[in-house]
Amino acid sequence: DLPTAAAAPSAAVAPTATAPKFKSPKEEEAYYSGLKTASEEEAKSDRAKEDEYKKTLTLSQDALKNYSSLLDKSVGKQSVFNLEGKHPAAGLFAQDWVKGEHAVSTNDKLRNWILNKEEQGFYDEIKKNSSQAQADWAKNLISGAGGRLTNADLALGEKAKGVGTGLTYNAHMNNLAENMEETQTAYNRAKGWFDYKAAHPGAKHTDYETSDYYMHGARDQARLDTAKRFKDINEVTGKGKYIDIDAKTGKKFVRSSDGKSGVLIE
Repeated sequence: DLPTAAAAPSAAVAPTATAPKFKSPKEEEAYYSGLKTASEEEAKSDRAKEDEYKKTLTLSQDALKNYSSLLDKSVGKQSVFNLEGKHPAAGLFAQDWVKGEHAVSTNDKLRNWILNKEEQGFYDEIKKNSSQAQADWAKNLISGAGGRLTNADLALGEKAKGVGTGLTYNAHMNNLAENMEETQTAYNRAKGWFDYKAAHPGAKHTDYETSDYYMHGARDQARLDTAKRFKDINEVTGKGKYIDIDAKTGKKFVRSSDGKSGVLIE
């Protein structure tokens, strides 16, 4: 069933700061010198993080464009996926045929033998777009993702490989949905930093990266936006799939990133 939204957490009360006491002027000088150094290092870290977010905006936009194009070209093209799995006997023959041929896979050879001219064009476009989308995401992942994405997000490095004509149509579409969500999340988090900084002058990136939007909101919005693109694709819709269905109402929804609530897809 569609879960209900969790209540917002109550705000914590900040402790009252106590002025430090020093035994000597030298100790006081050392203390404030340390604060100055720490402040300079923090400012340097903030500048580096801002550069990272700027780069992420561009890279994630490029990846999203390619994933969007890949989705448009993939919908309804079940016939060009997993040729080796669909035609195992021909696949075994093709494996011997392609030995020694560089950059030619068993599926590529079966493409020539099994698909008609129109389908061959679909196959080629999807294969090209899949490679480009993966390359764009890899650039995004490498560009300082350790400070921007969580450990769970880093697992996308493997998921991003899971798109293309070598997979079943079902696997391709489900992985594509997850990859688009991850890429949109990276974009939302990067853009969110500049919005956050404008609303909170003097804010540090450490403040932003512990905010509810960074931790949950950016991903929840990305998940909803992605689900709207996939809502009419049966392969990603159903109980326990990327887009879930409420057992009582039959309406489609996506779960929030904390798993405790859900949002209906209009």
